[in-house]
Amino acid sequence: MEPPTADLTELLSQLLAAHQEATTVAVFVDSNNLYHAVRRQWHQTGKIQIDYLKLRDRLVGKRFLAETVFFYHASAADNDAGRRLVSHLERHRVTCVRTASARAVTSDIQKYIADYVQKRPRVSTIILVSGDGDFCETAAHLRRDGVRLEVAFLGQQASLELRAAAHRFTDLDPCIYDLKVEPQT
Repeated sequence: MEPPTADLTELLSQLLAAHQEATTVAVFVDSNNLYHAVRRQWHQTGKIQIDYLKLRDRLVGKRFLAETVFFYHASAADNDAGRRLVSHLERHRVTCVRTASARAVTSDIQKYIADYVQKRPRVSTIILVSGDGDFCETAAHLRRDGVRLEVAFLGQQASLELRAAAHRFTDLDPCIYDLKVEPQT
């Protein structure tokens, strides 16, 4: 069998690039919102810690991941567990963005997403892990820019307006136990 010609190699490269462009995603995690929702919903069954890498992998699937951005407020990293989590995520190429307060997280994420989409036009889908209805305006901006918004959150606690504004909603309730941090032996 003869090796592929330069034209065929170029065509295959272009097809791969077009496919990846159509399925390139970035994941944005509102950790404060998810943490408190999980605590509210499962307070009786004990502490559930989410494995954010498992969560990301489940949401992205076979699509091309451009970046994962994990937003947390300053007090969340003021203890050993918080510092270990941030360090762990950074070792796995997750961008960790520290915000000044829990109230600032939503506006910081909104600004970051708007800036991100402008600088990275190849990203076709934003996956937002949050149930906060304040992101409805962000959803409208993304739609106008031709970017899909997928929202993933606990179904019972997600804003109905945000669910409706998203192109796709993933309910994390059925899989929450699959996303737990496994105890280290």
